[in-house]
Amino acid sequence: MRILSVPILLCLWLVPSAAHADPQAIFSTGGGGVVEFDHVSSDGCVHTHGQIFLGQVWNSGSAPLTSLATTGLRELRCTTGLVYPFYGSGPPDATTLAGLAFIHGRGHIHAGNDRGDPPFDMEVDLSWFGRGPVTRTGNVDSGDGWLSFVLDEARAALTAGTLSVDGTPATLLPGARLLRRSNGQLQR
Repeated sequence: MRILSVPILLCLWLVPSAAHADPQAIFSTGGGGVVEFDHVSSDGCVHTHGQIFLGQVWNSGSAPLTSLATTGLRELRCTTGLVYPFYGSGPPDATTLAGLAFIHGRGHIHAGNDRGDPPFDMEVDLSWFGRGPVTRTGNVDSGDGWLSFVLDEARAALTAGTLSVDGTPATLLPGARLLRRSNGQLQR
């Protein structure tokens, strides 16, 4: 099914719903930028590899939520050899979001986990510049009295700026992306 047919199907499906009481709709949309990074401490003892995500989500009936987040793995090479997962998130200090064209975010992330492994700090000041074509995939599904849809869009991006882990620069890896998702469900 072509993506352009999604709005047409929604309109055709909603017309008969006027005869039913209290049709319900739940919509959400969101987007952001993601880039992988790599960092080795100055003494070579701690290797950190992960992703940084800056994004915003809007759910029907609520205010937008903007977040700067990270996830990945950290290896303690010189002591135990332990490899552990980490994650962290928080509201960015500054954000500019322009769809799949441009995103900028600046902020601080305190990353760790709930197992008690050593936490660490990250400083982020990154921009994503969309380039190349936008790819789109979508799906519509329906049943007796309901219809749901999803539309995913993605675009390659160049990244610029700085990312530091425990005060020293990290390397941004190729393959950055700008992403957007819209989805919803209608019930009559």
